[in-house]
Amino acid sequence: MGFARGTVWLALACALQAGVAHAQVLEFHGPEGCPSASEVIAEVEALTGRRWADSDPSVMVDAEVTRDDGQWTLRLRAGGAERGLVGEDCAALGEAAALLVAWMIDPAAGPSVGAAPGPQLARRLASPVAAGRALSAPVAAPPAAAAPSSPSSSLGLGGGLVLDVGTLPSFTAGFALELVLRLDRLDLRARGGWLASQQAELRNVGAPAGAGADVGWAGGLALVCGRPFERVGPALCAGLEAGALTARALGVSDPGQGTAPMLALAAGVALPIQLAPELDLELALDLLVTLVGPSFVVEPFGTAYALPRLAGRLSLGAHIDVR
Repeated sequence: MGFARGTVWLALACALQAGVAHAQVLEFHGPEGCPSASEVIAEVEALTGRRWADSDPSVMVDAEVTRDDGQWTLRLRAGGAERGLVGEDCAALGEAAALLVAWMIDPAAGPSVGAAPGPQLARRLASPVAAGRALSAPVAAPPAAAAPSSPSSSLGLGGGLVLDVGTLPSFTAGFALELVLRLDRLDLRARGGWLASQQAELRNVGAPAGAGADVGWAGGLALVCGRPFERVGPALCAGLEAGALTARALGVSDPGQGTAPMLALAAGVALPIQLAPELDLELALDLLVTLVGPSFVVEPFGTAYALPRLAGRLSLGAHIDVR
């Protein structure tokens, strides 16, 4: 195992140093995968430059590593004092234990006040945590500078089934393709889709039976989504949809057709279900509020269909990360 020195554990070392000049008996206990006592002793010998057996027996040092709810904790007992240290993994706490014991045997082997911690070990250790009666008050150490964190990012490609009510004359289904750029807890989404056409019947007095229009939709949606809880949690989305409605007249002697743009505000919620690190299923519900919407008229019988103010859309799809 590789070892580094630093101020992260300096307060703990100072607390154990008072009244402890040497330590020969060392017990190190931990779950499977932790370093053994012999490995810790070998590292102490490397740090102090002397054989462990040549140390004068003065006090027994007992170190125990436990794991609770994913958190690793070191309890180090020496000369009636007990201290705790929290770390990312057992190996990091084994390194810290060896440094502390080496410092008790030979203070020149320990970290100096103000020394910067080794970058790898510093990231894996938290501040010392008091546990039990201390031999002396810990010496305040300068806080380690936090390493700047860069947001995680990925690019996903997805698609799925869309169920819509309100955009067309009746309930309909369609499909959509989506590109997702994930930046930590923020998603930037671009979606394009199509809905199967539905018929709108003219109900005006004087209109021939079966007269009306066959109406379809195609368009795209840009969304910004944020996850307030965690990266793989419910996402709250808002954005803008732009598309076109196409209508073809039915049941008249000279049927025509027309296309008109539509624009709507969109708001919704998406719930991804992680199946693998690069793959997820997602259920999404969107509400659309029409800003610009057309009406289709079958001459001379009147309006066959006008886009409503509100529409709802339920999507079920999957995404796979491509970068």
